[in-house]
Amino acid sequence: MAMKKTLLFLILLSAGITAAAQQRIGIIGLDTSHSPAFARLVNQSGDLPRKFVVTAAYPYGTTTIESARSRIPKYTEEIKRYGVEITDSIGELLDQVDCILLETNDGNLHLEQAAQVFKAGKKIYIDKPVGATLGQAIAIYELAERYGATFFSSSALRFTVRNQEIRSGKFGAVRGADCYSPHSPEPSHADFGYYGLHGVEELYTVMGTGCEAVSRIHSEKGDIVTGKWKDGRLGSFRAIIGGPYAYGGTIYLEKEAVPTGGYTGYQPLVDEILRFFETGICPVSREETLEIFTFMEASNMSLKENGALVTLEAARKAGEKEAQRLLKAYGRKEKVRQMAVVNPGHFHAALVLKGRLAGVSPDVQVYAPEGPELQAFLDAVGSGWNLHVHTGKGLPKAGKGDFVVLAGDNHDKAASILAAVQKGYHVLADKPLAITPDDYRLLVEAFRTAGKKGLTIYELMTERYDTQNRIVQALVADRDFFGEMVSIEMESVHHFYKNVAGNILRRPAWYYDISRQGEGIADVTTHLIDQVFWAGFPGRTLTSADVTLLDAEHSRTWLTPGQFTASTAEEAFPSFLAPYIEGERLGVYSNGSLLFQVDGIPVHIAVRWDYEAPAGSGDTASSVFEGSLAQVATVQDGSTSYIRQIQVSAPAGRVRTAEERLREAFPYVRFVEQGEGRYLVDVPLERRTSHEDHFHLLTGAFLRLVGSGTPPAEGISNTLVKYGLTTAAVELARKKDP
Repeated sequence: MAMKKTLLFLILLSAGITAAAQQRIGIIGLDTSHSPAFARLVNQSGDLPRKFVVTAAYPYGTTTIESARSRIPKYTEEIKRYGVEITDSIGELLDQVDCILLETNDGNLHLEQAAQVFKAGKKIYIDKPVGATLGQAIAIYELAERYGATFFSSSALRFTVRNQEIRSGKFGAVRGADCYSPHSPEPSHADFGYYGLHGVEELYTVMGTGCEAVSRIHSEKGDIVTGKWKDGRLGSFRAIIGGPYAYGGTIYLEKEAVPTGGYTGYQPLVDEILRFFETGICPVSREETLEIFTFMEASNMSLKENGALVTLEAARKAGEKEAQRLLKAYGRKEKVRQMAVVNPGHFHAALVLKGRLAGVSPDVQVYAPEGPELQAFLDAVGSGWNLHVHTGKGLPKAGKGDFVVLAGDNHDKAASILAAVQKGYHVLADKPLAITPDDYRLLVEAFRTAGKKGLTIYELMTERYDTQNRIVQALVADRDFFGEMVSIEMESVHHFYKNVAGNILRRPAWYYDISRQGEGIADVTTHLIDQVFWAGFPGRTLTSADVTLLDAEHSRTWLTPGQFTASTAEEAFPSFLAPYIEGERLGVYSNGSLLFQVDGIPVHIAVRWDYEAPAGSGDTASSVFEGSLAQVATVQDGSTSYIRQIQVSAPAGRVRTAEERLREAFPYVRFVEQGEGRYLVDVPLERRTSHEDHFHLLTGAFLRLVGSGTPPAEGISNTLVKYGLTTAAVELARKKDP
């Protein structure tokens, strides 16, 4: 039986690892049928596990093209059925995803929207048209180059099997081609740029680049544009107005004519987009896409000149002039924030730098002494950063907007935070920010100083960005379902020795020194108390008068010399751990519990550190939010094969109504009845955010706060209340020692 459970755990763990490695796709613009269609093709593909999943979307979207604007509500509801969350801004979307489908129907918005994606360093597919005009298209490519971004744009017609066979030369050399597609003029776009582009894209797919000049004939029933290629070949595009809704064409070979491929669906295009997201290799070159737009602009110039032959060179010059005018708005030098990292003794510092951060210089200043901790940090940092290490130097005075990352030894964390804000830095600090009452007083002074200087101190409370925690918060906040808060219980279990896929997590020797790391009830409980405040009392600005400490206890986990060596690679206990050694064993006050009240509501939290997890298990976290109408719990034990799950208990009618409301924000969840009034809130593994995801999301939120200059008062007050509670709890527990 134990073997079966272990096997099940390994299977689920494997699925979890795969899910964490998935690339999450976000969609900008729900004013086109492409958005729900692409989401369906990606999220309902038969391939498991999926490498990609569309997880979030920002709906807007044109405001001027009524036929598109009016579709936003319909497509918003449709895309939710595929498990896609709706965000309130592009910035929020970018924090949640790895890649972007820019689907906004109005090409006039693409430059502004794409610029935000380029700055964030995300891969992006821009649906046709790249821009509403040739100038806009050139400007978007120029801006992408400035940011080192890659993207491509294409009509689905390019990737039909027949058209790709023609392009590959399967039928022989193409001597010429005639292609056609519907044309629906849109006054806000250059002619052909809104819909006729489909036929022009097909023409270029089969002919390739090299057109020199075009002429255009027009009537109320359509247009014919004929282009002359450098090698003498002729290619034409027929724009159908008011006729059949048809796509296709003919290519002319040495001895025969062969039809081109018509529209066969979006799957071939979606396959190419996902391949691009995976490899970064664009299937359509910048040169070809811009020549397509230049061809269309030259045809418009020809129309104005009564069908005269117009060179693409003349059209290109006009487009480049427009592009330079547009780029002036993006030519202002933007403030690039400088990041410093001080004494990165904890691997959380490296997780902040796992991926590039929008608006942050790639040059990072690292201030730390030489040694294994510094080397471990340098080895773990993601690509794209230039690390400049300064040993034996202190943190210099900050420039405007600069920030520092603090994640390491905790004994002087509060003092380091205060010193950083005194020098003008915004601070992103790992927990705990204080482990003693003296630290707490320094932390209060640090926040006071930061307030006077307009600086932000932000704590790495990553659990707020966990998908399941967000769902728990939403369920507790649904008072029609949950009722009023009655009580809260939380427990967190961790392990000193961890072997992950053959790699042992090495802990520094000082990690076992409670004067430097802090006791368990001063360290891990910071996450638990934050969850109590954030999920149990959302939006509340708490003061010390709202929270009453009732009791606190602590106890030790004992390590043998061999266990210490296995977890640290140190040969023996160092001398600074002597106060904690009894006989031959090291005792660490890593366990404990707190009992306190918030507005008179009882809260019990507990933390435990064992040396090593039993086979088939790992770190666990559980919670119970008891309401007057329902219970919301997270469970992670043998009954769930140690995969964290959400369970609710309430009458069936109330549960189903709550499920409907919850799916508005989290459309991928479903409630599965377990019996006896209990329901599993099923969150697919691919929708669960990873530990690394949380750091990226949190850092993005921190940078937005720094940019706005208005840190939330609730965050400051609740943080200080939390550390007043934890430092007082340590003192209370010590007073009870024999």
